[in-house]
Amino acid sequence: MSADTGCARDMLVHTADGSWYYRGPGLNGFMPPMMLSNPGTGALKVWVGTQDDRSCRIRMEFLTLLR
Repeated sequence: MSADTGCARDMLVHTADGSWYYRGPGLNGFMPPMMLSNPGTGALKVWVGTQDDRSCRIRMEFLTLLR
């Protein structure tokens, strides 16, 4: 999953089984994609943090692969 915008700095994901995943800024301050190898079933809760607490539009992209 990835947040497609320059203002996104951090992403926090909480899975249905109670696991937490964090992705912070990468090279050039942009957030790299996050890969969850086994998130289980159920809802994902996603928080995206921005620089300087400002608001901005973020387009989330999710890719699902069957194994």
